[in-house]
Amino acid sequence: MHARNQENSLTLFPLVGFKTYKNKEKNIRMKKSFFLVTLFLIYTSLFSNTIKIDSLNLRLNTADSIKKIELLIELSLEYVVIDTLKSLEFSNQALELSDQIRKHKAQAIGNSGYIYYLIGNHETSLKLLLKALTQLDLENDLKIRADILKNIGFVYTEFHNYNRSLEYFNKALNIYLELELKTDISIIYYSIGNIYGSQDKYEKALQYFHKSLSLDEELGDKEGMAILYYNIGEKYELLAEYVKALESYFDCLKVYEKLADRDGISDSYNAIGNIFQTLGDFDVALEYYNKYLEIQKEIEDKSRISIAYNNIGIIYDDNKDFDKALEYYFNALEIDEELNDKEGIATITNNLGLVYYQLKDYDKALEYYQQSLSLSKELNDIWAIANTSNNIAELYLDLTQYAESFSYVDKGFEYAESIEVKDVILESFHIYSKLYSKTNNYQRAFEYFKKYTDLKDTLFTTSIRKVAEIQMIHETEKKEKEIELLLKNNMIYKLEIEKHKLERWIVYLSLIIVLALIFITYYFYNMKKKANQILEKLVKKRTKELQIKIIERKSIEKSLRKSEEKYRTLVETIDEGVGNVDENENFTFVNKAAANIFGCSKEELVGKNFKKFTSKEEFNKILIQTSIRKQRKSSNYELSIQRKDGAMRVIYVTTTAIIRSDGKYRGAFGIFHDITDQKKMEKQLLRSERLAGVGELATGIAHEIRNPLGTISAVSQLYISKYKLDKEQKELFEIILRNCEDTDKVIRELIDFTNPHEISLELKDICKVIDNFLKHLYAVSVIHKVNLIKNCPKKLPQILIDEKWLESALSNCFTNALDSMPDGGDLTVTVFPDHKNNEIIVTLLDTGVGISKENLDKIFDPFFTTKQDGIGLGLFLVHQIITAHNGRLNIESEAGKDTKVIIRLPIPRESREKKRIEPQTNTDKHRQKKVSFK
Repeated sequence: MHARNQENSLTLFPLVGFKTYKNKEKNIRMKKSFFLVTLFLIYTSLFSNTIKIDSLNLRLNTADSIKKIELLIELSLEYVVIDTLKSLEFSNQALELSDQIRKHKAQAIGNSGYIYYLIGNHETSLKLLLKALTQLDLENDLKIRADILKNIGFVYTEFHNYNRSLEYFNKALNIYLELELKTDISIIYYSIGNIYGSQDKYEKALQYFHKSLSLDEELGDKEGMAILYYNIGEKYELLAEYVKALESYFDCLKVYEKLADRDGISDSYNAIGNIFQTLGDFDVALEYYNKYLEIQKEIEDKSRISIAYNNIGIIYDDNKDFDKALEYYFNALEIDEELNDKEGIATITNNLGLVYYQLKDYDKALEYYQQSLSLSKELNDIWAIANTSNNIAELYLDLTQYAESFSYVDKGFEYAESIEVKDVILESFHIYSKLYSKTNNYQRAFEYFKKYTDLKDTLFTTSIRKVAEIQMIHETEKKEKEIELLLKNNMIYKLEIEKHKLERWIVYLSLIIVLALIFITYYFYNMKKKANQILEKLVKKRTKELQIKIIERKSIEKSLRKSEEKYRTLVETIDEGVGNVDENENFTFVNKAAANIFGCSKEELVGKNFKKFTSKEEFNKILIQTSIRKQRKSSNYELSIQRKDGAMRVIYVTTTAIIRSDGKYRGAFGIFHDITDQKKMEKQLLRSERLAGVGELATGIAHEIRNPLGTISAVSQLYISKYKLDKEQKELFEIILRNCEDTDKVIRELIDFTNPHEISLELKDICKVIDNFLKHLYAVSVIHKVNLIKNCPKKLPQILIDEKWLESALSNCFTNALDSMPDGGDLTVTVFPDHKNNEIIVTLLDTGVGISKENLDKIFDPFFTTKQDGIGLGLFLVHQIITAHNGRLNIESEAGKDTKVIIRLPIPRESREKKRIEPQTNTDKHRQKKVSFK
């Protein structure tokens, strides 16, 4: 697996009144971008603050003592990025003056503390800020108190004392909320989010980033919004929520394009490229990486050029163009070695190892892997350690050095699980699956392969489709903007032409106007009377036209009412659910079929919000589709709902946006189709396909084991019968024979599982069959201290059963009941008819330890077992046998409570009609029914 795509962080120099946006990344170079941004801000401040500084100096000369303290504090803050010594000089003057007049002392001390924080002297800063906080107890100014608490939080963050930092940030936040200072509230939210992000608590970080983003949107702070969009996208990417991450990165790109910020645009290109590379859309990823590289070459930022080379190398590597991949990787490595960037070198050497591994040059691959692993451990980069460990494990797997492979994959999985990195955990599952398969532990191999496929489906299947939709929307918006700009430029050009024409003809028009005025003055009097006559005629004509239009309008309204009635009739009679929702997802109209799908009446459903019938995750899916519809596009998607009666259903939704005449979105029209049964059939089909593969595996295992097992058993019997053995030797051979018999039993179960069997159904008395079965088990039940209780009425209808296979099914159920009652108990077997459903019901109720809820859904799956010596085929075969009898099997249980096995067997028509039917004989073949089951 490649080392992560390298990215650039967004960092702003911490000036007063500005937000300190610190983006915690695992494999990103921050120092160089921090230096460039700082240098830029210094030069900007030198030019932008000059006028303000001059103004403050003029006011300082005429101000009184109290006002002078405030002006000195302002001057110290203005000089902090221009002249550090001058800044400290003004700060000290403010402090001395506050001592003299005993006013604003806490504010002056706090300001000095903040100046020391900005120039990097954090220990002095903390002492002064804590002193200011103590002084503030004498001066009850809430705003100053909150500012000092916030700055103390910043200093503790620099010391990585996050608990104390959070303590002071929350104190400051409470005051800012009370004073309703939205800018400061946003800064605190973001700072707390940064702390949780640095601790890998990404969900908590996202909560605070979203709060900060909401305030920045309200305040119109576009630069803050862009940086927050980037941070939110980064955290979603670390959580493997790629759709949300891509949406945030595109929002970030839009804002930076409006700000014309090339650096921000470049970072957005790189982040978007990383998402598409992760999801396997290499062409789109390469397009964005090349855009990123083009801008960085213009800026001449070597560190970021190296990042671009590495990411493009990954694309060529994934496309098996190894020569190109090596070319770009070595270019990146050369730059990182020049810059002595250990994180970059660790990343590139891992990727070089991966290329040489694919080229089968294992010595070089291992050399680069070990170099990368050593640097990652030195940097304590958990993600990189986990990823490189997995790569080394896969290399040793190819070399058939399985012990070394297990050692490295265990380390990789442990590190990946500690920071919950799903893509690396996915790779660990894949390696485990292959390792256990190579070492002939097929059951463990199958378990890890299932974990791998399930997690892979979760991470990528849905995301790829949604990401394609988001990309299409973004490209469409981009094209629309380009067309709009072309039209605007074309309009400006036309206006210029018209302007020149106007200038040329202005003189001529002036002459024409003068002549026209003379003519109109003369002509007006003569035409006035004639105009009045024409006007009267026009009024009469217009009156007639209006009367005709009124008649036509009434006719149209009548036709519309008829059409509406037809439409309502059609909607109410079709089988598909039809309904409307408003912009807040509240139902405004539904037909009867839609109400039935949701388990409500029409009156109950109208006015309800869609959220009441879905989980939080499913409602988020609706919101994503709403954003698509707002682009005036139709959307089709599947949705899980919970009916009013609590039943879960899956529906397929087809929606179209409803747009007002003013162009605003006001809701959607949808068609609902219940596909629950279809989904169940698909799930059953998938299960059947998996069982077929497992069956082939089981057959192979049984064939390979049975031959040597027979030899072992025969040799053991020969020694017992032929040679005179002492007591201890004889016991050892008997142990071998018992283990051979147990192993043969397991093999028989495997064969029963994999080979189809033919059962012979005959009309028999179920109670007699159960009597015979219980007689054979009486001795076993006494040994296990289990009381057998039988409830069976007389004169039950005879049913079609195969006594041998039914006893086998009951025997499996009986064995499970004994295992669940290690200290003894009661096992009650009850038989009774259900004439309503024409069935005989057999129940086995034990007083054992019960079955947990999570295991109850898996008990009929092959190879699922909670027993140390079981293989998990017993209940699977019971289910197969009962199904072959055209019956049904169900188990009711909870952990710590009784377990009830319920078997339902159909009563044949001849028994229902109470005809006398003799027990089946071998010669009575016309009554037998042959059924195959597997």
